[in-house]
Amino acid sequence: MGAAWRTIPSWGLVADTDKAIPPALQRFFYDRARARHVVEARGASHVAMISHPRTTTRLIEAPARAAT
Repeated sequence: MGAAWRTIPSWGLVADTDKAIPPALQRFFYDRARARHVVEARGASHVAMISHPRTTTRLIEAPARAAT
C-alpha cells in the first residue's frame, strides 16, 4: 500500500509567514501531493486556522460541497 497523499485528493493552505514550516516547503509538499487547490494566506502564521479562520473555512467547505 502506498502513501495516502499519493491517492487521496488534497487541498492546501500556505501560511506565508510560518516560521515552523517554510512556505516554500509547504508549496513543495502540496505540489508533490498534486493538491487540487492551494490557497495562499497572506500574513498567516503556523496556526493559520486561528489567524485566518475565514480563509481556512472556505478551503474546507469547497471540497466538502463538491463531494455532495
